[in-house]
Amino acid sequence: MILSGRWYPGYAFLALLGFLLLGWTLAWALAAVEEIPAAKVLAVLDDPDQSRPPSPARVEVAIAALTRSAILVPANADLFLTLGRLEQARGRGLSPWSRPARLAFSRSLEHYRRATRIRPSWGYGWVNLALAELQAGGSEGEVIAHLERAMVLAPWEPPVQRLACQLGLMLLERLDPAHRRMVIDLFGRTLARQPEFLVPLLVSRRQESLIGPFLRENRRAQELVEAGVKSRKER
Repeated sequence: MILSGRWYPGYAFLALLGFLLLGWTLAWALAAVEEIPAAKVLAVLDDPDQSRPPSPARVEVAIAALTRSAILVPANADLFLTLGRLEQARGRGLSPWSRPARLAFSRSLEHYRRATRIRPSWGYGWVNLALAELQAGGSEGEVIAHLERAMVLAPWEPPVQRLACQLGLMLLERLDPAHRRMVIDLFGRTLARQPEFLVPLLVSRRQESLIGPFLRENRRAQELVEAGVKSRKER
């Protein structure tokens, strides 16, 4: 049946919309395939029992694959955050302070910045940016501002808490009283949710006194502190 001129533009629009949706779906599907090497590297990075870092060759393959994904789906904040983590892994595998290591950390910083531009309400993106900023020798004021934003956006999110606690410890002695209080409050929240993570971290740095006020109502944390201090003395 021949379509009338009155209806043809509508069908043409629907056909165009269908092609666009198909192209978008294919782009995301191809990007998902490219993310497989990165997922394998991240599994090694995120494994607390893994003593060996991922091999440089695997990191390079993962970065190349995700870079292709970024061309297909340039508005994917998770993708750029993962690229940032992989560039950090690449930098840690190179000679400290060498030019290639500095370039890797610089690229990592740019990926994290892009992730936060795409998704500005993402606390995990901001805390990763804060760590990368510190690692790249950025302004301490910017590092603290990024950390503060992460705490406002995701105060109870476990992955954010873990990274923020590590960063807070690095900065603690250089913070003004207000930001020091912010970090101590972070320790209190993290202790309530993740004592098995926080207590060993603080005990290993002889900073367990920072959570003293929070221990009275957390029997599990008390036991972890006592065991950690005892183990430290026996070494």
